[in-house]
Amino acid sequence: MEQAGRERRKNWHNKKNWNRPKTSPQENARKSEKQAAALAERAKRTREVADKLQHKQNEVREALKVFRQTKHLCPRCNNVIQELSNALPDRVTGEPVHFDCVLAMLNEQERGAPSEKIAYIGQGRFGVLYFENPNDTKHFTIRRIIEWDVQNLSASWRSGIPDLFSQV
Repeated sequence: MEQAGRERRKNWHNKKNWNRPKTSPQENARKSEKQAAALAERAKRTREVADKLQHKQNEVREALKVFRQTKHLCPRCNNVIQELSNALPDRVTGEPVHFDCVLAMLNEQERGAPSEKIAYIGQGRFGVLYFENPNDTKHFTIRRIIEWDVQNLSASWRSGIPDLFSQV
């Protein structure tokens, strides 16, 4: 009885593999060598890519470190500008100036009526805003636009900011 069970299993195994091509041990060895070579090549490329990526990350870290160590002094208040991305260029020298220093200077120069206020309106421009009702800050008219930042000129201290921080 036990012998018959073995025969059935053997026949089933033979039927399962009857149409599989027979490969020699040499062919199996060649396939294994090719697969090993392909895996080794893939591992080599992966290491190269990882090394390049690590090198680029180190370059970016070093550039950010240098950028952060560079101190810019505001020519108006002589304090260090902590957030260079919020600074505006000086009209005369082009050096960075605190946004609040520019706003304070414009408020001194543009003394208007009590119902007027100077506000940043975007794209390097400030506006003299007139409020018919000083308590209603939603409704106003722009009486005059003050062009502060020249659009065609790009300050040299600004050029590196987007490139550095987009790679972080």
